[in-house]
Amino acid sequence: MAAEDDPLAVRPALLAGQWQVQLLGGLAARNGDVTLTHFVSRPIAALLARLALYPRRAHPREELIELLWPGVDIDAGRNRLRHAISTLRRLLEPPGALAGSVLLADRQTLRLNPDALHCDALEFEHLARDGRHRAALALYHGELLPGFYDEWVQDERARLATLFERVAAAVGVAEPVAPVAVLASSVAAPRAEPPPAAHGAAMLPAYLTRMVGREAESERLLQLLVRERLVTLSGLGGCGKTRLAIEVAQRTRAFESVCFVPLADCSASGPCADQMRAALQLPGGAADTLAQVAAALAERHTLLVLDNFEQLVEAGGSELVRTLLARAPRLHVLATSRRALGLEGEQEFVLAPLPQPDPAAGLEQVARNPSVALFVDRARNVRPDFQVTPRNHEALAALCCALEGVPLAIELAASRSRAFSPRDMQLALAQRSSLLSRGGARSARGTAARHDSLRAAIDWSWQLLQPRQQRFLAALSVFRGGWTVAAAQAVCDEPAAAEQLEALAADSLLRGEPDAHASLRFFMLEMIRDFVREQLPPAEAQALRRQHRAHYLALAIGQRARGAPHFDDAELPNVHEALRSAVDDAEPGIALHLGLALRRHWETKGIAPDALKWLRRALDAAPSDERSLAPACTMVALLLLADGDGSAAQAEAERALRLAGDRPAARAAALCAAARIGLDLHRSADGVIPRLQEARSLAREAGAPDIEAQALALMGSIVLRVLNDGAQAEVLLAQAQRMQIAAGLAREAGITQYERTMCLRQMGRSRDALTQARGLEQQCLALGDRQRALGIINLQGVIHAGLREWAAAVHSYRRCAELAWQTHNHYWLGFALWNLGRNLARLREPEPAGLLMAFSEHYWTSHFGALDAEDRRYARQVRRLVDAQLGATQSEAVWARGRRMMLAEVVALVLRDRHPGSSHPGESRDPL
Repeated sequence: MAAEDDPLAVRPALLAGQWQVQLLGGLAARNGDVTLTHFVSRPIAALLARLALYPRRAHPREELIELLWPGVDIDAGRNRLRHAISTLRRLLEPPGALAGSVLLADRQTLRLNPDALHCDALEFEHLARDGRHRAALALYHGELLPGFYDEWVQDERARLATLFERVAAAVGVAEPVAPVAVLASSVAAPRAEPPPAAHGAAMLPAYLTRMVGREAESERLLQLLVRERLVTLSGLGGCGKTRLAIEVAQRTRAFESVCFVPLADCSASGPCADQMRAALQLPGGAADTLAQVAAALAERHTLLVLDNFEQLVEAGGSELVRTLLARAPRLHVLATSRRALGLEGEQEFVLAPLPQPDPAAGLEQVARNPSVALFVDRARNVRPDFQVTPRNHEALAALCCALEGVPLAIELAASRSRAFSPRDMQLALAQRSSLLSRGGARSARGTAARHDSLRAAIDWSWQLLQPRQQRFLAALSVFRGGWTVAAAQAVCDEPAAAEQLEALAADSLLRGEPDAHASLRFFMLEMIRDFVREQLPPAEAQALRRQHRAHYLALAIGQRARGAPHFDDAELPNVHEALRSAVDDAEPGIALHLGLALRRHWETKGIAPDALKWLRRALDAAPSDERSLAPACTMVALLLLADGDGSAAQAEAERALRLAGDRPAARAAALCAAARIGLDLHRSADGVIPRLQEARSLAREAGAPDIEAQALALMGSIVLRVLNDGAQAEVLLAQAQRMQIAAGLAREAGITQYERTMCLRQMGRSRDALTQARGLEQQCLALGDRQRALGIINLQGVIHAGLREWAAAVHSYRRCAELAWQTHNHYWLGFALWNLGRNLARLREPEPAGLLMAFSEHYWTSHFGALDAEDRRYARQVRRLVDAQLGATQSEAVWARGRRMMLAEVVALVLRDRHPGSSHPGESRDPL
């Protein structure tokens, strides 16, 4: 085709973000990955068409009302037009687009920005009048707006049809017939047409929706098909294997013919050969159907697409494919299957679920995610104005994560968008089988029964397994977050665990990934877990949970005995599941023993809210004579303090004291915890020193130098922070540190060194203290002790603030806030937020300073107790600074807003910029 005859060659270059509007052959609009084919109402669709036909004209509103709603009362018409404009603007100018970039409206008129769109009807007319007739004919996909019968549409339709007949006559077409209307996806640059199929081979199935999020996989598969003769496209049911295979088969130009063979209803090689013969449209009655098919395929360079092959792998299907490849040397086979065919030379192309969005990401990043893009595209089939917005993007991201990126699950959920919001769907996922099923009419291409619901798709794979494989897969549902071969063998009593796991992964029911230790770790999608867990008898499920708890308790105890500083993070989901199941199965003592075995891990790396919740429930459910109850209460008390629940921390510390009774070590530890919590919350030495003296005496009696040193170090902290005697505090702390080093307690000695660094600052040696704090931080982070690093980072902010280095102080407090937020440590997060206020004001950023200070006052009193006189004086000073810079009226509004803010909002405000020297918050509240 000459350039003049190619409509793409003469089409103006499209601007970035430009809408391509199709009016010929059907109404559609496309912009990048967004395609609109459904509109909220016919008048809104007609409004878009009218504006697109005349984009440079300012359309009077009254004229549009009469065209769209002839005879309507003018006031009602104005209301309808306003609603239509608002809806059309949401469709054409989604979040992130500049307002007014596409739709230009004033009080009298309405028009489209001509630079923001390209209309095929206008382009057809332009090419025709310029004499480029063949290019014009190529654009004329059908009559204007079929199905619209408005008078103005019929006038325009007749005008363009007449022009089409003239163009056709000019190029010598005797009886011009307008082409059949094409699918809406043809608004985009046309794809290569598939080559003609040999022997009238079955046409590829047609979809009325577009493929979303598989562009990279499509390119790789295209290249692989050219190189390899047998490619198996494998993956979980519902991942889009068939759709990708069809899309690739439509695009390829590497073959003379393409043949698609649906095999879902075939369960043996004989019917499989018959289905191939029918797809190739070969005559029946041959003595050897397989030979007939092989002979036909040998004639041309053919791509044979065998869809849903998994049930044939062990039923003679693989041998049939081997025979065809041997007899037809130019044949290439693309099989979609949930299991590999097991043939020599086979190349497996594993199709994973779509990438999931980060639930904490911003609106634009969420909108670009493939899972979200697919959801939005399918939701618009039932709600044409659906889009990602500032109000729904977080819920939408969380929903797509819950759906685990499985395209079928996403499509089924999106089909419910008429009745459910994304937030509603999150709640409805508790009943996955009801939400994730196809409602309403089938798609135009028909939908296989196994894909009418996600449950049916999983059941299809389940039925293909042998009974032993079914039992093993069901048993694996006890795990969370992945497991190793050794764990599966121990928990599920399966001697051949490695072989069974490999087979289930080959069947696309599991996936294996190398972990941080280069060992293979296996994972199961949550929706598969929900299904297979239901297949377990209750007694068997309970026994598996008990074995699961025993395995992870032994693992934790073993790591503690070896002196490992941390538990493997990859195993924490299984630990959380073990805690939960222990409480649910009325074995709270197991949960407490597991928690105590992991105490060092919780103290250094923080504890997830769910784990803390189950530990607290175990404490409440455990009998009073459970010997681990007192030390568990002591541990949970300190974890609650870090979590930001001061009153609960005090209550658990006092309960630990009651439960410890006359056991010296348990009581000494509980006394230290109670003293630490009381000191941190109230900054008072009242009643604390006697408790610590008792703790030292009991610890010596019990032969527990770690607890004795802890009591001594706490005494040093009181002398330092309450009595302000840095020299005497240094003596006590140095003695405590020597005891810790002698007992081999490196972490505890490091905590005491932090206190000694504070002594340096109190004695006026700020630069020495700063140097020492930086070194301590590096040590902590190198050891993975992020909890201890928090206090050290905050201390650097305190020192910088004392040196009037406001920007450097803010940088330290922001780092502290970020790390505290990541590790769920609300105690140190409270310090960081509090300390930011005054420094922000001193950097002349009064609004964020006021917001943070107002929030921090409320947050601290809600979580840790009343403010003392020094704290109130500090807050008043920040308020005076803010008042002076904003004025009393604006300052009051800022303070009121700060009190209403949520914690996540405040953290987002603080972390918006963490670079030194930029605008920052902060000054120093010394931790107690």
